[in-house]
Amino acid sequence: MQNLAGNKECDRQISFELRLSGVEIKNAPDGMRNTGEVPYSIWGELGKFEFHRAWYYWVVKGPLPYDVAQEIFADPLGKRDVRAKGDCGCRLEDNMIEWFDADGHKLVSNAEWEAEYEKSSDSLKSYMDRYKIDNNICLVDDVSAEGQSCITS
Repeated sequence: MQNLAGNKECDRQISFELRLSGVEIKNAPDGMRNTGEVPYSIWGELGKFEFHRAWYYWVVKGPLPYDVAQEIFADPLGKRDVRAKGDCGCRLEDNMIEWFDADGHKLVSNAEWEAEYEKSSDSLKSYMDRYKIDNNICLVDDVSAEGQSCITS
């Protein structure tokens, strides 16, 4: 795979790779480009997943079911080449799990929420802003009883 770091013409290669993979191409608003190492203005979407190009690999964002992630990491290539949550050690660990309901809301246990919030001296709004918590979160008693375990990035 071609290293696209610093390549101002990277959209041509990204478009080729996305079309080859059958992933829908999305365009940034006119004149907008990624400010990271690869200055792209396009990315891919497939279902709940976004595909963003990095140096010589793809970064996929979205909720991957944990059992599927375990299958990927059981494969020698997956274990060597796949980064869960950006971990360059290419490992999958239980502390990476997040829980989601069928509608895509992130699930957090009441106990976990209370323990974390009690540590903070912030107001509720400041706490939610600081930890990037939005209205897409649901507090429940038992996340495993109400949702699916996923790895996100």
